[in-house]
Amino acid sequence: VLLKEDLKIVPDQGRLTPKPFLGIDPAGEGRDLSVWAVRDPFRAKVAAVEKISNPKSIAEKTLTLMDFYDIPANNVFVDNFGAGANVSQEMALAGHRINAVFIGDKAKNEKNYINLRAEATIEMRDWIRTGGELIRHDKWSQLLDLRYKRNISGRVQIISKLELAKRGIKSPDAADALMMTFLQKGQQRFNTESVPRLSDEELNRIVNVYG
Repeated sequence: VLLKEDLKIVPDQGRLTPKPFLGIDPAGEGRDLSVWAVRDPFRAKVAAVEKISNPKSIAEKTLTLMDFYDIPANNVFVDNFGAGANVSQEMALAGHRINAVFIGDKAKNEKNYINLRAEATIEMRDWIRTGGELIRHDKWSQLLDLRYKRNISGRVQIISKLELAKRGIKSPDAADALMMTFLQKGQQRFNTESVPRLSDEELNRIVNVYG
């Protein structure tokens, strides 16, 4: 999807423009990391990384980042699956209705993409290729591990985390967090009250595909 020469890495100088987008790739208490990526029209930054997370700690970190970067709730995106479902509920309880999106749902452009994740990943790739800057962080190297394929109907499909794990590639948590910031165009905000809360055991089984 991306080559090393595509990545424009820049030093962290100055604040992002007001009201940027925040993407969250949440993890449970296994080996994966929870990562927050913030992006304005010109630059993107790994804003935070948390090793051991639970829905409440992820929500608290999200609220802190929203305050620091002046991010409104409707500019915050989290995958409404596994740990993300509980995070969006914690945020709702705190009075912030963020965008909880099922990235496995059908794409806006169904002809070319199999789901929202594929569509947003390609938009992210194009943003980077056309000059989007990445504020220096080791995790941006994960962008080079993203792969896609075309299914029998010719639609783009991103290789899953589970498939990457089988190839010995670590979870692309920062890449996925940045991808979430490209879901802003016309996305539906889901009713988090209709999503059942998952137990810690269920979260570990669903989220921690790396063991």
